[in-house]
Amino acid sequence: MDYQECKHNPNLTDYLFSDVDRSPKELEEIIADADKIISDSNSDNSKLIEAYLKKAQCLQRLYKHKAQCFQRLDKHTESKEFIDRLLVLNPNMPEALVCLGNFYGENYNYDKNIEYTTQYFEKCLTLQRQ
Repeated sequence: MDYQECKHNPNLTDYLFSDVDRSPKELEEIIADADKIISDSNSDNSKLIEAYLKKAQCLQRLYKHKAQCFQRLDKHTESKEFIDRLLVLNPNMPEALVCLGNFYGENYNYDKNIEYTTQYFEKCLTLQRQ
């Protein structure tokens, strides 16, 4: 299975987006299962692609969840750590940009808050047009 097949396979690309109500524990279990497949030297390419994709999507969801939880608890340093991890995985993820904007707003850096919130809305409009 190559990237194009993977990109158009709804079982892979919509893995989380069609089932967004997974708990952090379930996400961690999916990540652990994906790690087993990735570490197995006998895994074929299609299984490896699926495992990497599932892991990346679960990590994005898990990091976003943790960043938002730390924001609600006013633990800004911890929140920023997970926002940074999220942005490494997917710098174009609108939710990551809004988390970063919220982080700066809660820390009274309103220029950065406006900058990242604006980027969030621009990404949303771009995705809506596609």
